[in-house]
Amino acid sequence: MLELLGFTDSDHVEVITTADAPPASQPAPSVVKPIAAAPSTSAAPIEAPATVARLADVQTGENPQNTGVLVARLWEATSEHPPLGDDWAPTQAVEPPSRTFRWSFVSTALAITVTVALLAIAAYRWPINQAAELRQSLATSLTALETATALIPEAGSVVVDASQANAQLTGIAIPLLAFSDAANRAYTIATAEHGTGLPFVSSAPIDRLDATRLDLQRAADEALVIHEGIGDLLDYRILLGGALVLPDSLPIQATDAQISEIGVELADTLAATTEVLLQLPQGELLAEHRLTLEAAFAEMSADVADYLSALRNENQFAASRITGEMRDTVASMRGSLDSTLDAFDAWLDGAFRHLEEQLATTRVELQASDS
Repeated sequence: MLELLGFTDSDHVEVITTADAPPASQPAPSVVKPIAAAPSTSAAPIEAPATVARLADVQTGENPQNTGVLVARLWEATSEHPPLGDDWAPTQAVEPPSRTFRWSFVSTALAITVTVALLAIAAYRWPINQAAELRQSLATSLTALETATALIPEAGSVVVDASQANAQLTGIAIPLLAFSDAANRAYTIATAEHGTGLPFVSSAPIDRLDATRLDLQRAADEALVIHEGIGDLLDYRILLGGALVLPDSLPIQATDAQISEIGVELADTLAATTEVLLQLPQGELLAEHRLTLEAAFAEMSADVADYLSALRNENQFAASRITGEMRDTVASMRGSLDSTLDAFDAWLDGAFRHLEEQLATTRVELQASDS
C-alpha cells in the first residue's frame, strides 16, 4: 500500500523527472526534503517512510501542498504512539454512574405517606362525624317525643272519664300509638352502642353525649311507663264493658220454657265475665277493682242459681229479691271503678309532669353538648 503511495525503503527522497515532464509554463515540481524524525519518548517508535514519491498537489488554503508531504507529517504525528499490545488494559476502571435512590422508590414512599396521612385525617374525623350524627339522632328523637307527649294529657282525660263510652275510648288509640312509637325510638337510640369501632381512635366526641343519652333514656322509660298505664286502663275499661251484663228483663215468674231461655242468657253472662277476667290487664292501679270484679262475679254466680231455683219454685218474693241483689252487685262493681279512675288520674298527672321535666332536662343537656 505504501509503495502505491510512492514510499520506498531508501533513506532519501528523490524528485522523479522524465521525458514527459510538464511544459515550461507549468511550475516546476517541488523538491521534497527529508523530514527529520521527531524525537520519540517511546521505546520503539515507528519510523516514517524514507522516500516520498511525487504525488499530485493538494490545494490547502491559498498554497498548494504536496500530498506526500502531508502524509509524511501525518505519519510523524502518529509515530509517537506505540501500537496496542494484547496485554493492554485501561489504567483506571471507569465506574458507571450510580445513585442511592430510584424514582420508583420515591413515588412509592410518597404514595404511602399520602395514604397514611389521609387515613390519619379520616381516623381523626371519624369520631367527630359519628358524634355529629348521634347528636342529630338524639335531637330528632327528643323532638318527636316532645311532640307526642303534648297529646297525652287529652288522651289521659278521656280514659279517666267514667262517662266515656267504648266508642270514645277507642278514639285515643292513634295518639297513644304515636306516643309509644316515639318513646321506643328514643329508647333505642339512647341505649344503642355508639363507639368508634376503630382501634387506637379516641371516642371522646361521642363520650361527651353520654349524659344526653342517659337523660333521653330516662325520659323514654317514663314515657313508656305512662303509655303502659294508659294502655292498661284503656283495655281494662273496654273489656269491663262486657263483664256482668245482665239481661234487660229478669221476671219474677216464668214458664218452664222462659226459665230455660233466661238460664241460657245468664249462663252467657257468666261465661263472658269469665273470659273478661282472663284478659284483664294486671296493672297495679287496677288490682283493687279487679278484686271487686272477681267478688262480684262469685256473688253473681250464686245469685243466678238461686234466681233460677226461685222461678222454678214460683217463689216470686225470692226471685224479686235476688234480681235486685244482682243488679245492685253490678252497679256497685261499676261504681267502684270511679275511685280507681280517680287514683289513676292523680298518678297520671304526677307522671306526666315528671316526664315534662325530664324532657326539658334532656333538651338543656343536648344543647350544652353542642357548645
